[in-house]
Parts: sequence; C-alpha cells; structure tokens
Amino acid sequence: NIWMYNPVFSVDPFSYLKKLDSPMRFHDEQGRYWLVDSYEYSVSVVEYVYDLSSNTTGSVEHHNPGHVYENKYTLFVFLNVSEIEQLRSTTSMTVQGLSLLVLPFLFIVNLMLANFFVSPAVKAWEKQQRFIIDASHEIKTPLSIISANLEVLQANQDMTVASQQAWLDSISVGTGRLSKINDNLLESLRIERGKPLSDKSIINISKLLNALVDEYTIISLTKQIVISKDIEPDRFIMTDPIWLEKALLAVLDNATKYTELGGQITVSLIANERTILIEISNSGPGIAGHDLPYIFDPFYRSDDTRTDSDSHGLGLSIAKQAVEQLGGSISATSTPGQQTTFQITLGG
Repeated sequence: NIWMYNPVFSVDPFSYLKKLDSPMRFHDEQGRYWLVDSYEYSVSVVEYVYDLSSNTTGSVEHHNPGHVYENKYTLFVFLNVSEIEQLRSTTSMTVQGLSLLVLPFLFIVNLMLANFFVSPAVKAWEKQQRFIIDASHEIKTPLSIISANLEVLQANQDMTVASQQAWLDSISVGTGRLSKINDNLLESLRIERGKPLSDKSIINISKLLNALVDEYTIISLTKQIVISKDIEPDRFIMTDPIWLEKALLAVLDNATKYTELGGQITVSLIANERTILIEISNSGPGIAGHDLPYIFDPFYRSDDTRTDSDSHGLGLSIAKQAVEQLGGSISATSTPGQQTTFQITLGG
C-alpha cells in the first residue's frame, strides 16, 4: 500500500489573529526605526490516508480522517516608522527649545504678577503698623502728662486747689491735646469717606490764598519769618471751599512750624487753562529722603520732630485727603538743611 498524507487547513489562519504584547520599537544598524507588532494564530491540520495500490477505477478513495494536528504560530509585522520618528524627534527638540526660552519669561511674568497682587497688601500692612506705632506715640505723650500731674495731686491732697493750679493747668493741656487728636482723626475719617463739608461753588482762590497767607504773616512775626507772595490775581475755581481752606491751612501751618528763626516762606499761585498750581516753600531743616514717602501718612513724624508738642502728625494727612477728594494732587520735595516745597495741583 502507498500512503499519502494530505494536510488541509481547516480555517483561514489570519481571521483568528490574536494580538500579543504592546508594539516594540527599535532601530537597525542603518538608523531606520521600526515598529513591531506580534500576533498569535493557530493552524489545524487533518491527516487523510489514501490507498492507491487497489485503485482500478482511477478514482481516489480515502479512509476516515486520521490525526488532527493544531500548530500555533507567531506572526511579526514590521512597520518602517523612520519618518514619523524623525518628525517626533524634531518636534520634541523644538518644544524643549521653546520651553527653555519661554520658562524664564513665564517666571518673570509670574513674579511680576505676584508682586502686583501681593505688594499692595504688604504696603497696606506696613502702613497699618506705622499708623499704630505713630498713633500710640502721639496719644502716649498727653497721657503721660496727665498721669504725672495726677500723681502730684494725689501726693498733696491736703493742699488747696489754688496751690495746685499749675498741675491742673498741665492736665488741662494734656486733655486738650487728646481732644484735638480725636477731632483731627474724626475729620480725617470724614474726608476719607468723601463726605462733603459744604456745597461746591465757584470761588476766587487767589483771594482765599492771600487772606490765609496774611493770617500766617502775623503769626510768624514771633519767629521773625519773612513771608513773600507771588499770587496771580482773580483766579477762580469750582470747589469745596472748606476742604480747600483746610488743606491750605495745614500746609501753611506745617511751613510755619518747621521754618527756622529768621527764615523765609514763599507762596505762589500759577494758573493756566486747565490747572491751578500752588507752591508753598519754606527754609529750614528739610525732610530726609527716607522720611519723604511717609509724610502724608496719619501720625507720621520724623524722629527729629517728635519733640514738637504742638504737632500731631495729622495735618499733612488731612491736607492730602482733602486735596484728593477735590480731584487734585499734592506732593513734596525737599533738600535737607535748605528747603522744603509743597505743590498742590487743582483742576481749573
């Protein structure tokens, strides 16, 4: 007998591909990049046995199927991804390069934004701390005067009121100073809230300034201060006259206090179509550069002026608030040991 083995695929093997692991990536010696996928499939083989020795009719007869073999194979699919890999590499390098350029810029922008949002809070906190310290110092002085005089009175209770008049007068001075501080604080708060002190009206600012300067000319005679004026006549402005007067008085009062014996004060008013500029300058010790940014803060006074019992550190603060409520601005420049100049700019 002659036996013939005829293997026959029972199914299409590619219709039962089973994906194995994730794709692998590698490059060959020529620098090409390949992406490899692996698939598993099975092939069934049926063995048929034919007997050809007894075949007389020319037909092929076969016996029953023999063994069935199932073989498993792995199919690898290679995909050339060199161009894609080159594009990915180029894109990655471009992104990294841009990141190196953009990151410092973003850092600077973030730093600026942080300063922009945080700086006002820090400044407000520092300003609040200065206010508390300065206010405490101002209130402490009259309280110390009152306390000291009360102790003297308590130690001499058997003496007559008339004989204790000096101590009572000193207490009166201390309480008067506290009352003035309280009044100035309330006035400062009222101005800050924008509550008008009077109705706005058109006033002759030249006439008002001349009248105020004349008042201080008489006051300054005790210190032999010479006050000179350069005020343009008949200049008019729509404003709150009470606020404006308080601001001008505060600056004139400050100039008179800190002008040395025999010194000089100069007051000028210059007007154009849009604005009115008032300058008040005085000779004297001037203001140190590190104090200049804070002179308009409530209760702020430099260490050199702390001994002045007539100053509460609120005058310039009230002046600034009043001028700003009127839509104007106030600033100061100073040369220590020579001169200080205040500029008030108002809308004409």
